[in-house]
Order: sequence, then structure tokens, then C-alpha cells
Amino acid sequence: MIKIINRKFAGIISMCSFCICQLASTAFANNDKAYFQQQVEYKISVTLDDKKHQLSGDAEMKYINHSPDILTEIYFHLWPNAYKDRTSALCKQLVSEGNIQLYFAPDSLRGFMDELDFKVNNKPVTVVYDSLNADICRLILNQPLKPEDSITITTPFRVKIPDAKFSRLGHIGDSYMISQWYPKPAVYDKFGWHPMPYLSQGEFYSEYGSFDVRITLPENYVVAASGYLQTPSEIEFIKNKIAESSSVTTYNSDNSFPISSDKFKTIQFVIDSVHDFAWFADKRFHISHKTIQLPQSGKQVECYAYFTNSQPYLWLKAVSEVADAVRFYSEKVGEYPYGICTAVDGTLAAGVGMEYPTITVIGNSTSEADLCESITHEVGHNWFYGILGSNERDHAWMDEGINSFYEISLRDFKYKDKNYIRDYLQLPEWMIKKAGVENLKPFDLNNLFYQLLARQNNDQPGDLSSSCYTPLNYGAVVYSKTAVNFYSLKKYLGDSLFDSCMQQYFQEWKFKHPSPDDIRQVFEKVSGKSLNWFFKGVITSKDKSDFKIVGVKKVSNGYSLRLKNSGQLSVPVSISAYRNNQFLKSVWVEPFSNKTDVTFTTDDADYFLADSPDYSFDYYPLNNFCRSRGIFRRFNKVEFSFLSKYENPLSTQLFYLPAIGYNSYNGLMAGVILHNISALKKKFEFSLMPMYGFKSRTPAGTAMFNYSFLLDKTFIDRIDVTANPRYFRADRQYLNSRNEFYNQDYFSLPVHIKFRVARAYCKPDVEYSFRVSNILNHIRQYEYKPDHLYWQRRMYQQVALLRNSYSQTDPSTVEWMTERGEDYIKSQISVEKEFTLTKHKKDLYLRFFAGTFLYKNNYDGEANFTSSAWMGRDDYLLQEFFSGRNDGSGFWSHQMVMRAGGMKAYYPVKTNHWMFGINTSVKTPLPGIRVFADLISFYKASAVTPGASSVRYDAGICLSIFKDAVEVYLPLVISKEIKTYYDLNDYKYTDRIRFVFDLHKLNPVRLRDLYSR
Repeated sequence: MIKIINRKFAGIISMCSFCICQLASTAFANNDKAYFQQQVEYKISVTLDDKKHQLSGDAEMKYINHSPDILTEIYFHLWPNAYKDRTSALCKQLVSEGNIQLYFAPDSLRGFMDELDFKVNNKPVTVVYDSLNADICRLILNQPLKPEDSITITTPFRVKIPDAKFSRLGHIGDSYMISQWYPKPAVYDKFGWHPMPYLSQGEFYSEYGSFDVRITLPENYVVAASGYLQTPSEIEFIKNKIAESSSVTTYNSDNSFPISSDKFKTIQFVIDSVHDFAWFADKRFHISHKTIQLPQSGKQVECYAYFTNSQPYLWLKAVSEVADAVRFYSEKVGEYPYGICTAVDGTLAAGVGMEYPTITVIGNSTSEADLCESITHEVGHNWFYGILGSNERDHAWMDEGINSFYEISLRDFKYKDKNYIRDYLQLPEWMIKKAGVENLKPFDLNNLFYQLLARQNNDQPGDLSSSCYTPLNYGAVVYSKTAVNFYSLKKYLGDSLFDSCMQQYFQEWKFKHPSPDDIRQVFEKVSGKSLNWFFKGVITSKDKSDFKIVGVKKVSNGYSLRLKNSGQLSVPVSISAYRNNQFLKSVWVEPFSNKTDVTFTTDDADYFLADSPDYSFDYYPLNNFCRSRGIFRRFNKVEFSFLSKYENPLSTQLFYLPAIGYNSYNGLMAGVILHNISALKKKFEFSLMPMYGFKSRTPAGTAMFNYSFLLDKTFIDRIDVTANPRYFRADRQYLNSRNEFYNQDYFSLPVHIKFRVARAYCKPDVEYSFRVSNILNHIRQYEYKPDHLYWQRRMYQQVALLRNSYSQTDPSTVEWMTERGEDYIKSQISVEKEFTLTKHKKDLYLRFFAGTFLYKNNYDGEANFTSSAWMGRDDYLLQEFFSGRNDGSGFWSHQMVMRAGGMKAYYPVKTNHWMFGINTSVKTPLPGIRVFADLISFYKASAVTPGASSVRYDAGICLSIFKDAVEVYLPLVISKEIKTYYDLNDYKYTDRIRFVFDLHKLNPVRLRDLYSR
């Protein structure tokens, strides 16, 4: 029997032990302990019950201690327990990413591991379960395990298989994906123990050894697994299935499950020199097969693809993709050591594919190109994860990043004469050309993904623990940035030398656990170069380099170029010469900081480019151009394009598109939008929208100018300076004393400077910033005495502190703002938060507002706090876009924005003292329909009318078409004071309706910036 320690006491021991592990890890690292690795030899027998969706098994593990240490305990992973309940690290991570399926799942869909009874050398041992993670435990050994001694650990186990929509382990009906399914010792290396809870984003680190696995299940299941099938009858069964599949020419759309056989079979798989074992079972599998011969040794590898009727025509070439990947990686990295490689058509929630030794599972694909990419990537993990067993959880770039480099390299080779974007994204030709991406290659697309975040300073360092990354950064930094940077390193070193470095790394560290220092040392030894700048700068930090050619002089043997590196990284850069737009030659300049001079020996050149034609390590290529002669040498030709395009370093891009607008006073407006904005943020961006109002017969329009300063290693990591001038008609025509019409126009010039506090490196989903604003307004007014028109000048200053939480389930915004006008000072705070209470996500919205005036002197009341959400005439700052700014009746008078008290029912009471309000809304089962309620109070609220209470309230229904952008509100319940006002003014139910029409919320630039976090 297992001895179970009291849970509370076990928790204390577990926490203390964890701290000791961390201290020991630090000590070991400081002592630079010699390399060693443990060994585990598994024998597992398991039975699948496909009626209860359970596994019942027995595991026997021979654990060999190759460390120089005496071990008194062994950490174990019980990873099926990650699916057990809401407290698991997996469930918490999924919720943080906006995936709440496991959190709200019924017990029938969850999974777990139980019926454990650990014994060591056939004697019971004490088991201590981790107090925080149910999928980690420790075996307290009865006798210390000395160096080079071994023990035999045994236990029965039962696994309740979860629904496959949660993560990697699971089932969909009678299709089983069995991974991370057995009790597994954690790694013990020179840094200490590595117990880790199971995560979806964040993979694994396991001990090498051997597996002998026997699987019992109904006999009509087809099983694909890690390793080599040993059972003769099953080998014949698979051969027949291959022959049967090869004769199929038309696939049936029926993908239902056959009834399971009453008879059972037991099949055996064995494999050595691996650190994991996975298997997949389905009664519907077709099998395709191909034998290949490796180019170096002539060794044969059997390649397989197991697929269903789900996407059969996409899978027809799958086995060839497996074969191509095995050949490519064998040639470029090192020969594949196993005799089998398999891809399986499955469904999984953790990404589009998942790798295991000799086998990979692939999820649903959008196209043939998408499937081929996934297969290449996952097969490639046999090298980077399988054979080179780095710590994936702590150094994900060593497997995901380097493997992505090789996967993209193979795609780059295959698509060198094809249109990659068309085939991969399945976009029409005209759209590709219009976007300027027709020549984009696979590495370009990955660089674009990284730059989306880097240009906003939203990227994270490259060597964090996997669990620290936002989902976007995990893809953009760990995968894409690492891949692009290894491509740059290959171009810097040269193809042959780079291949030699990687092949030597493979030879020295295959079937071992390399660290980041180990790969760096191999590359430095083989290349003869110091590469600290790459492995400890480019890869691991978020520092950037920004090169410019700041001067070109003609000299006797060519040209003298002055280069400037404005970034934080000293790295090499490629400089290229062009004549008549034809490439002449390029040279690599060794790493430098600040400025350096380079002599470029070439014949007459028209211009030079940094970072071309090969990638260098420059993150901002728009300033890399310089002519060899003339004035304004660093200015490119202007390129006019419709809408927008992919950025081009060889031109100054200017985009245009028609502009249409409307308000009650200018009427229909038409004009043009001129801008330089594209998918990637530029340091300086602008947008000009001049228009003509056909009703007013006057010009109108707006503009935006923004300059971003990206800072590093300071308290502030980004400064944005933004100006948004605008000019519109504000009201209808009025008669002066001479019966002449005049018009009320306005011009507004707001300038904002926003300082963003440097974000946390780990999970930066909370952002702090402060904003300083100056708003200058001129309003055209008429004065009767003397009889003249004049521009009334108003100026306002604001200082705001902001906190934004970008939680996927419970986002929030806090803004504390103090505003100074010409004759007042007021301060206010608003808090907005959404809560996820059910599986529908963000069910409850809550807003709190409070404000007070701090100073008034001959104040005219323009900035008073309003009970209701602002209508046009309340916008004294002139910062919102109202189609009927001063309309007192009619359709546009019902437009509003959420400000101040925020009541949806119109109630024209204002105050220059204090006010607070609470606004809430709740989702209903009907799509887009919410129930809302508001409650406010303000200074002397009970004194407004006789018998009035100190609060006002309303409630009703909201039709939300686009959240916060296009919404319609109908108050159904109102407090007696509001009802009195409505009765006095003969309000009908239709008069109560108010709506939000805020196209700024749908501004593509805003959405780009919002979703690049």
C-alpha cells in the first residue's frame, strides 16, 4: 500500500522541498557540475476500455542513477491529473488564454489518473503529493539510491481519458490520442530536479531510456505508436490495411465510427533511445506507406500516414511529406536514427500538431500547403526535441525556434519557383498583388509576424519559460523570431560553415540534454567566432538593432560608407550595392555599436542597402537606403498605392482611398484619405482626411500624426506623441442682428503624450501608462454687441493615469484623470471590468465612475458632470464624433458615448460638485442581447425636485451589434424623477431609445495596435 501523508503537512513538505530544489539547482549551476543524465527503462501493459473511455495499466520502470549524487527521493509526473479540476496549472493557463472549456466542463468530460500504488523493489514507499499541482508527486525512497545503482519502480494506474478538445491527451468518440498518459519520473540533471505541471503552452523535458509497451483493445482498432510493432498478427493486419487503402480512389464522406469488436487483441511496441511514448487508436484509419533510403548511409526508413475520411484528399501526399522531411533533416542536421516515422490525422486543442518520438499527430488543416507545413514541422521535432532533448519548458527556442528554421527552410526550397502566399493563405491573385505580398517568401511571413509585436515594443525576451509568454509572443518570438535569426546567422556564417556547426552540435549532443550554453560552445568552436552577441543577445533578449547608412563617399577603390547602429545590440549587418536596380554584391560588417566606417570595393553603384538581399538582424529596414550621389540621398522615390500595402524599404509609400462622412451640418462629405499606415507600425505615421461638405459648401476633415519612441531597460518603454487636428461645422446656421446667416464651426487641436511603463517580462497582460494632454479648441461664435463673428478660444490640460488589463476572460480598465480648464479643475476616476461567470465568456460588464470639482472661479458650467452618457452638446472637449453635435431633436440627437454618470436614459441634470455612477450589463441567451442597469447619485440629488430621492436609476435591454461601437439601448425601467421629466416633456417609448455609433472603435489602426499585444 501507498503511505499517504496528511495533506496539510504534505503541502508544507512539498513547498520546502521545492525551495530546497531551487537552492540546490543554483548551487549546482554555480559549481559547474560535470554533465550526466539518468536512464529509465519502461515496461508498460495497458488496456483500453472504449465504453468508459478509460485506460487500466501496470507500469514497471528501471531507474538508473548516473548522477554523482545520492538520491533520497524521485519526482514523478502524473500528467492526466492536469485535466482533473479547475485548480490545475493547465486549467489556469487555458483560462488566462481565454479558453474556458476545461474550467466549465462537467466531470464526465474531464480526466484524471488514480489507483496508483507505488512500490520500489517490491516494497511500498511514501508518496508526497504536491499541494499546488495534483499532477506532481514525490516518492520518498526507503533506501538512498547511490551513484550507478538502480531501482525498480512499479505501480498500477487508471486513466480517465478526457475530451480531446482540452489539450493533447484525449478522445473524440472512439478516436484516441494517448499522450502524457503514464506515471513518468521527472528529469534530474546537474541543475537539480525538474518537476513541472502539465501545460498546453509549454512542453516537456524527460529522461531517455527504452519502452516495451503492450496495448490491449478491441481488435478492429488500428493503432499507430512510437517505435516498432512486434506482434506478427498485427503486422499482417497493418499490411492488409495499407493494401486496402491503396486501392481506394473515392473516399466516402461518412466518417462515423464502426461498432467495436467484442474480441480483443494485445499488440506490442518497443523502442530504445527515446524519452516518451505515445499511441493513437481509431477504427477508421486508412494507411499510406513509403520506404525511403537515407542519402548518407543508405539506411531504410519506413514512412506512414494514418488518416480518416475527414480530409482524405489533403492527406494523399502526406506520406511523401513525411519522407521529404526525414530526408531533409537527415541531410542538414544529422541522420535519422530510427527506422520508422509516422504522421497521424487527429484532432487536438494544443496547436495544429504535436510531436512524439517517431510519430506525430496533426489537427485539421486549411489547405494542402498548411498540412504539409504542419507535417514538416512536427516530423522535424524528432531532431529538435526527440534526439536533441533540450528542456522545452525553459528554453523553448532550442526546439520550437530552431525546428521552425529548418521547417521554413524546406518550405523556402519547395516554393522557390512558386507563389507561396497564394498557396498557403489561399488568397486570390488580385488581392495578393494589391497588398504587395506576391513576392513574400516563408521567412518574410515569419519576420512579419515578429515585427507586428516588435514595432510596438510588445515583444518579449527569447529565453523565458514557456508559461511566461503571451500566446502571440510564443508564436512570434519563440517560433518566428528565432527562425528568422538563425536564417540570418546562416547567411552571416555561410551555408557550409553553418551546416557544419549544426551537424557537430547534433553529433555531440544526440540523445542528451543540451543547454543554451552547449549549442553556443559548439557553434563557436566550429566557426572560430565569438557568438555571444547572437546566443546571449539576439536570441535571449528583446534588444534590437537599427542600422542606417548615414553617409557615402566615393574613394579610389570604391566607396566609403558610414554606418550607424541606433539599437541596443551590437550585431553584424549585410550591406549591398545596386546599379540600375540590379544587385551587384554584398558584404557583412562585423558587430559594432554606434558608428563605423566601411570600405566597399565595387564599380559604380547607384545606391546601397543595409539588410539586403539577405536578412541581417535589423528590425526596422525603412531607413536602410542611401544613394551614392546627389542631394537628399536617404529619401526614396514616392510610391502611390490604393488602400495600403506591405512595406517596401526601396520606396516612400503613400496610400490613398476615398473618404465619405456625414453630419447634420456639413451634410454629406466626400474626400480622400492620404496616409502611410500599413500592417507594421512605423516610427512616424500620419493620416490626412480632407473632405468637402456638400450641404455647408465648406471644407472639413481630420488628421492624425503619431511618432513613437521605443525605449529599452528604462522605467518607460514607449512614448507616443499624437496630434489629431479636426475641422467641422458644429451647428446649423443662425441669424445675426442684420438678418444675415452665420455658421458655428470648430477647429480642435488635441496633442497627447503617452508614456507606457515598461511591461513585465513574464505574462505582460497588465499595462500601466500615464498621459499628458493639451486640447486647444477654436469655436466660431457670433456676438450681438458689437455685431461681429469671432473665434472663441478654449484650452484644456489633462493628466491621466491608466491601468489596462488585457485578460482574455476578465479584462479591465482604470483611468484616473485630472483636468484643468480656464476657470476650473476637476478630477475623476472610471473603472471598467468584464467578468466571465459562465462558458459564454465576459457575461457581466461593470463600470464605476466618480468625480469631483477641486476648483472653480467664475466657472460657466461647460464641464459639469452629466447624469447620462454624453450626447453631442455635452462634448465640450470636441473630441468625439457626433453626427448631430448640437441637435436637440431628431435621429442623431439620440447618439451617445459612455461618459460621466453613464445613464442610458436621457436625464439632463448636471453638477459642478460631485457625482458617482454604477453601470452594468449582463449577457442573455439571445445573441447580441444584453440587459443593462444604471444607478447614479450626485450633489443635492434629493433637492432637484420636491420628494426626489438621492439616487437615479434605469434598466432595459441593449442590442449590441459591435461591442462598444454600434449598440442600441432601450430603457424600460426608470426612476420616478426621470419619469417625471419624461412626462413633462411628453416622451414616448421611442424617444427613450439611445444608441452608440462610434466608428473609432472599429478603426483598423486601433485594432492593429490592440491585437498586437
